Amino acid sequence: MKTGWFRTNRANKEKSSLRLRQLAGWVLFSISISFAQELEIHHLNVGQADATLIVSPTGTTMLIDGGNTGNGTNIICPYLTGLGITRLNYIVCSHYHGDHMGGLDEVINSLGVVNVDTVFDRGRGAPLPDNTSFDEYEAAANATGRRKTIELGQIINLGGGVLMKCLATDGEVFNYGAVNNATKSENDLSIGWLLSYGSFQYYTGGDLGGDTTYYADNETPLAAQVGDVDAMKVNHHGSRYSTNQTFLDSLKPEVAFIAVGAGNSYGHPTQTVLNRLAAANCFIYLTEEGTGGTIPAGKGAIANTHIILKTSGLDYTVTYGRTVATYPGDAYTAIDGVAGENPQSFFLAQNFPNPFNPTTQLKFVLPKKTMVHLAIYDLLGREVQTLIENEIEAGVHEVGFDAASLPSGVYFYRLQAGELQAVKKCLLVR
Repeated sequence: MKTGWFRTNRANKEKSSLRLRQLAGWVLFSISISFAQELEIHHLNVGQADATLIVSPTGTTMLIDGGNTGNGTNIICPYLTGLGITRLNYIVCSHYHGDHMGGLDEVINSLGVVNVDTVFDRGRGAPLPDNTSFDEYEAAANATGRRKTIELGQIINLGGGVLMKCLATDGEVFNYGAVNNATKSENDLSIGWLLSYGSFQYYTGGDLGGDTTYYADNETPLAAQVGDVDAMKVNHHGSRYSTNQTFLDSLKPEVAFIAVGAGNSYGHPTQTVLNRLAAANCFIYLTEEGTGGTIPAGKGAIANTHIILKTSGLDYTVTYGRTVATYPGDAYTAIDGVAGENPQSFFLAQNFPNPFNPTTQLKFVLPKKTMVHLAIYDLLGREVQTLIENEIEAGVHEVGFDAASLPSGVYFYRLQAGELQAVKKCLLVR
């Protein structure tokens, strides 16, 4: 009797211990999922115009600029819908030029004024434009009842550790003051931001310039305030009046994004700026080809679509179409189905397309042959589908995920390869 009881009791204890270990594992996995949340910066392809969507790890949203009239209705609003975004916490108008503010009234009116929390711009300081685009923007922004003038040095907390600091606005630079002749053009009055998330830093500044021929040189005093960054949005579409050497020497970006339109009449981006960026060992991404210059060989790419940067606050990825590059480490190495014949690092790419309905593709890189477990999990950490449970050779691999039997929502995919693991999220939208 004692022997039988002892064996039964020991078995029960072992089962309880197993349950505790499993529970602890799920807690650790849930924690890893929470830390896997990423900051997303979407550089929207709106042609010869500008629009950038920022989504923090907590889901807080900020749209900086809305492209030209028509871009809000035809490009930005459908894109927001595809991401499941029905509310914008912040809208920013960097300055009052039509290629930056033209679509913002369309976005506000489409979402509804109750679904826009705050609108920031430079205020009503002279000179103000006298045109339909400005009138329509101002009417929509005022209709929200939450239009505010951004203040120099103001910090916006986007949640999850993401901070946006205003370093330039209305012709002034933080810790410097008024820039000489900064009323030559509306461009001189643009709002400049420094985004910080963990060790990751990103700069964006509308159409600010660094040359005094036709515009004010905001970039030179701004350079010291921005400092070293990982990535930057190039000022003024890469015009010859932007991205001066002092500015570039201070920022030292690994990657740069240029919003530009194919066939534009301005000659953007210019060869001088492209050469300057390339010489600084900065990889250049263009939303479209542009007309002014050609990216030096091996120094950049033309996306012809939206370009998305995602970061955990440490390393980051840049995605356009089916191409993914990761920084730092194997920077400049695209995971495009042919690269990585002799991979040196472990990498899990963002699924494509994302959002998706109902199928999407997952890509990953293995540095050596190993046992792989790739599975899909719901928000409660429950495994809902196993995609791979096998030993896999080194190299670049791709597998499909069919969610036809699953409800809409956020899912996570987790790659376990020996002692290495990575987690990313994806969005199923019916």
